[in-house]
Amino acid sequence: MRSEELSTLIFIRFNPVGANGTAAALQTVTIMRRSITGASEAGFSLIELITVTAILGLIVAVSTPGFINFQRSGKLKGALHQFSSDARAARQRAVTRSSTVRMTFPTGANARRYQVFESYDRGTTWVTAPWLVRDFDESVSFASTGFEDTVSTDSLPDIVFQNTGTVSNIPADPNDAYVILRSSNDIPIKEYTVRFSAAGRIATD
Repeated sequence: MRSEELSTLIFIRFNPVGANGTAAALQTVTIMRRSITGASEAGFSLIELITVTAILGLIVAVSTPGFINFQRSGKLKGALHQFSSDARAARQRAVTRSSTVRMTFPTGANARRYQVFESYDRGTTWVTAPWLVRDFDESVSFASTGFEDTVSTDSLPDIVFQNTGTVSNIPADPNDAYVILRSSNDIPIKEYTVRFSAAGRIATD
């Protein structure tokens, strides 16, 4: 009776941590073993199982830090997208409803909430816009801004959009028309900047 033993083949392919912070990922793990002794077929040996388990453990150990950084960076990028999108929505609301809309927010390590107020008498009285009170993730905060409190007495910086879509309280130096969002996590890029122009354009960097 002829016996044939095909050696164990292990194919493993994974991507290393990329420049964009994505984690290593196991793409393919294929294990093949076949023993032919008449009609019998053997299973995996203990050494084979230990080897595969060790390789998988190594891949997980290498990929975990990259995944954590990717997740934490995503929270900051999410806050950046949220704030800049809401600023554009506030500007559009001022134009659409022929009103004055202002965004207000604190700055500092725990400054995570911003609100939108609206006025129909050119800033004499303000009402809280029911559509927008936001909080960032606990790891993200308003680090600093060049805007000041110009239309109220709450001592919080304001960004004021007029019914023409313009920003009426741009600082004397246009380069100071910014808001910086910062993460408290240890990640490659810890902060992003949202910039405003007098015409109402909003950009991020």
